[in-house]
Amino acid sequence: MKKIFILIAILLARSVFAQSGGFFSAEARTEFANALFCEGDYIRAFDEYTAALSLNPNDTLRLYAGISLRNLKRFNEAEDYFKGLFYFSTLGDEGRCEFFKTKFIRGDYDYFFNEEPYRETFPNKYNRALLKLKYFSVFLLPEKPLPDSAKFIALYDYDEAKNVAEFYSRAKNLPKKNPTTAALLSAVIPGAGKIYTENYSDGITAFLATGLFYGLAAWKFSDDKNLAGALFTGVGLFFHIGSVYGSAASAKLFNERVEAEFENDALRYVESEDYFLPDFSPSCGNENDANAEAK
Repeated sequence: MKKIFILIAILLARSVFAQSGGFFSAEARTEFANALFCEGDYIRAFDEYTAALSLNPNDTLRLYAGISLRNLKRFNEAEDYFKGLFYFSTLGDEGRCEFFKTKFIRGDYDYFFNEEPYRETFPNKYNRALLKLKYFSVFLLPEKPLPDSAKFIALYDYDEAKNVAEFYSRAKNLPKKNPTTAALLSAVIPGAGKIYTENYSDGITAFLATGLFYGLAAWKFSDDKNLAGALFTGVGLFFHIGSVYGSAASAKLFNERVEAEFENDALRYVESEDYFLPDFSPSCGNENDANAEAK
């Protein structure tokens, strides 16, 4: 009799479980995927989103799956998911936003200025937000001239504009060193070019080493020891020429370091601003998730 009651209880439980959809329903898998996403487990979150998609195809899940892939730095796959939303989707503009965000995160800043694909993919709904990102990308393309500052900065909100104006000023006045100037300075005074590039220890070392051997050469010549004098002259000349070439290289390294510091600061800032775009990620306790429900 006891076994019969247990069997009936199991059958009832199965019946209720089946009606509710179970742990493997699209709704349950979506909830589990969202929880994994919020914990930063993007690999398993993507797997769960794709499993839920197979049960209940919808655009929100495609968007979330693409964002998970981007967080895994699987950029090409992420872009394919976002492209799938471009047409005949209620989340077309959101997909385009995430597509451009992915382009920026992967460092493909030139895409923003490639007119043909740019016009095709640029969303209408978030036009101003993406224009902010587009023009900010100029800071990361040193070969591109900066646009007019008034039009550039006017695009941003008040707090953003202050920070962007600072980046604009820094980009206009990066404290770069001229390699030719550095080389000429060291040609006149050994090590002076390295001091010009703020490589003080190497500059002083080059000055002392070159001066030492030139001094020894002069001393030997004054004692009519021409062979020793010529030898010390050759060693001094070796250090002197090395200082000239080293100073030019030091200027280039200085400029690369200045550019890298500026780029890192710019990237940290735009990331802190969430790339000036709305957040379409799964809700992790935020009340402003625009797409909390599947469409």
